[in-house]
Amino acid sequence: MNLESLGWVDGLALLGLAVSLLIGLWRGLVFELMSIAGWVVAFVLARRYSAQVAAWLPVGEPGTAINLMAGLVLVFVLALFVWALLSWLLQKAISASPLQPVDRVLGGAFGLLRALVIGLVLVSLVRLTPLAASTDWQASRAVQGLGRVLEQIQPWLPDSVTRHLRAAGPGHPSSARKG
Repeated sequence: MNLESLGWVDGLALLGLAVSLLIGLWRGLVFELMSIAGWVVAFVLARRYSAQVAAWLPVGEPGTAINLMAGLVLVFVLALFVWALLSWLLQKAISASPLQPVDRVLGGAFGLLRALVIGLVLVSLVRLTPLAASTDWQASRAVQGLGRVLEQIQPWLPDSVTRHLRAAGPGHPSSARKG
């Protein structure tokens, strides 16, 4: 493969892949998974306890939208902070163990998977826009490869998603308008 023949779309795809891979290698699998879990836990805790916390906050009148939003944000941020501390402690424990190299390699694999998922989402979204008809987009090897992956995984996606993917066609926004 000649790197000089890569277009800007493929260049951005390679950059995204490299960044995600390096972040995964640097952080490790456990930290990556803990990060995802932290966002979920923070969201659940914020939904569950925001009203109770908001009642104690001197922001707006109790029960108003601004008061409830302040409670939601406070619980979410505090939960993320506490979870980040726990993740950091767990990462330090793994770093001191013989599992660190395995954790880092699996983190790199996670980074590759994350890049693939982000690429699939971006290709799906761009298919619905005029950018999908551009010459650069059509010529991109990354877009073509991700398009083939999208075709292969459609049987495992929810009907509401596949309906939009089928309507968008193989990358032409004009086919999205037909559906």
